[in-house]
Amino acid sequence: MFGGSDPGKKMRRWNNASSTLWGNRLVCFLAGLLVAKLLIDASCSSSLGAPTGASTAGAPTGNTAAASSTSSTTSTTSTSTERRRTTEDDDDTTLYDSGAVDAGKYVEFTSARRPTKLLSDGNLGPLSVAERLRLLELKVASSINWMSNPRLGSMETVKCQSMKKFGDINVCLDRIRKNDCIVYDFGLRKEPDLGFFFAEEYGCEVHGFDPSPISVEYFEKNKDKVDALKKYHFHPVGASGTDGDLTLFEYNWGQVSSVQYPYHLDRDQCKDRDSGPSEEEKRFGSKICQSVKPSEFQKPFKLAVRTLWTIMKSLGHTHLDLLKIDVEGSEYQFLEEAFDTLGCLPVEQIAMEFHHHSLDPRYGGGSSPNVNGIALQMQACGHDLFFVRDRDGGHCDGHKWWFDAGLMFRYQHVSFMKNGEKLPQPTKISVPGFD
Repeated sequence: MFGGSDPGKKMRRWNNASSTLWGNRLVCFLAGLLVAKLLIDASCSSSLGAPTGASTAGAPTGNTAAASSTSSTTSTTSTSTERRRTTEDDDDTTLYDSGAVDAGKYVEFTSARRPTKLLSDGNLGPLSVAERLRLLELKVASSINWMSNPRLGSMETVKCQSMKKFGDINVCLDRIRKNDCIVYDFGLRKEPDLGFFFAEEYGCEVHGFDPSPISVEYFEKNKDKVDALKKYHFHPVGASGTDGDLTLFEYNWGQVSSVQYPYHLDRDQCKDRDSGPSEEEKRFGSKICQSVKPSEFQKPFKLAVRTLWTIMKSLGHTHLDLLKIDVEGSEYQFLEEAFDTLGCLPVEQIAMEFHHHSLDPRYGGGSSPNVNGIALQMQACGHDLFFVRDRDGGHCDGHKWWFDAGLMFRYQHVSFMKNGEKLPQPTKISVPGFD
């Protein structure tokens, strides 16, 4: 019946499809629970009245504690599990020290953030129920690629008249105002060309951020050159979704990353068991592959990291003209936290590299839920793509250990701008009876 086909392969396909289906069902179920909680919260709020301190509710401790200096390399690490007071008349999200009161009045909750937004007065405020529901819709839709355009994050929709290339990063010069601009450059290695250019040629106030030892060494050796650029400032601090000291890992090109190489098997180092094959191995194969434990050779680094809002507050900024991000995988936590804290980002232009994203097997090239999760939030806030390096989804990391570990790492460079001039859209096809 199956001829020369591989039944095991068909079974694996069925298992993959089944896993995806149940994963999607779980996401929808959890989303339903959150919707129910939002409605209950709204009902309680309306019947009990606004809680004390509602004007500042919703700002997590880690988001509001500004660092005294973004160059500092010491800070208290945020814990992933905290305690929240639960009383009948307390519905805000103020966090308390677990050791300060009777533990019986507290319940554990995870590090999931309660979203806030940046208000016109520069403070953070709570989202309305409608805003929280809409944010939830965007997160769920992008995570399962339930969208009208599953390739949203790989398609330009606006155009730039004057674009400048810095390596793989592309910036639209149309939006940079000379002598009146602020630029944040996250991820430098030994190549601060972008920041130097805007400090010298455009008179921008530029802040470069990178905690990697290779970057710190570069700026120490080139201190005189950096000091000569009065508007350029280096900070040995990384981008993250939390404030404090974080363990990052040795990565390529002397950089550090949030990615820890996983335990895996080396498929080129397989041999028969010394004691001879077991009965099962006689039937299914007797080769045993060598285990590889990267934590034994991938060097860890404890480095200072900050969130976008903490950095902006400590530097006294409320708006950025250009935000460049190339942080070897930390971009997801960094931007997710920024969206949850600020709502829409107070930035005119974002030029960045996505790392380690996967593709949706239903659509293939250019369709990545990881990338779409950020792109959909950007689009909802009026930031559209004007540059995409690879519309088929990005180039792949060819290192064998990723394949051995069951991973496929891709890299994609994109650039967003706010309120750009729209590109011509495809002509709508008229269908009689449906127009």
